[in-house]
Amino acid sequence: MGRDIVCEAIVLSRWPVGETDKRVSLLTLGYGRLLATAKGTRKAGSKMAGLTEPICHVRLRLIEGKSQWIVAQPQSASAFGNLRFKPDLLPYGLAICDLTHRALPEAQPSDEAYELCVKALNGLSVAEAPINVLAWYAWRLTATLGYRPFIGGCVVCGGALNGTDAWLDPMHGGSACGRCADRQSGFRLSKEALAEIEVCMEADEVPTGLTQASALAPACRSYLRFFLEDELRVFELLPLNR
Repeated sequence: MGRDIVCEAIVLSRWPVGETDKRVSLLTLGYGRLLATAKGTRKAGSKMAGLTEPICHVRLRLIEGKSQWIVAQPQSASAFGNLRFKPDLLPYGLAICDLTHRALPEAQPSDEAYELCVKALNGLSVAEAPINVLAWYAWRLTATLGYRPFIGGCVVCGGALNGTDAWLDPMHGGSACGRCADRQSGFRLSKEALAEIEVCMEADEVPTGLTQASALAPACRSYLRFFLEDELRVFELLPLNR
């Protein structure tokens, strides 16, 4: 007999299954990221339809079947400040959820990642600079997952970085000078941006005074796609110049 659990979860992603069902990716408190089926949620008038969309924060029951989890009795836990109804902030919330869906392995509990995601979405709901929230979250999550880059001098030769030719190099695991950087996988950044990456990875909440966030978010995409082997194309939809 399968497990029957009640937990809090954030809906990270969803896609249609059959004629009336959804498959959802859930970041749960206590159980990690789980895939589940929400039956009948694409039928007209379904009471669960609106609670199984990305960014929803719910308390729900999950029933373990032979080959899948089944969603039952979802109830709203919070609305993250009605984030889904703020068109200027929604793309950033979707990016946070999509990044989390793609970065976290399935069924590996990480309450730290769950609390981090909740904090990011709550912060985003009142943010004046949403790109700062995304940049902080992306790099803090990167560090939490164990992909933290070394930021300092050149990780290859040990030399100092040239302010006009500094790189973030996932091939070598950190900052690199222009002579040593793997330019196919690397991302060119200012020394100031590299320093702010370190700040974001250390901070427990969105740091004040970020000035390089519009560079930090795409840099994280470039860095993580090396490890995740995923293009993280949701970042292409963001107005990163804001």
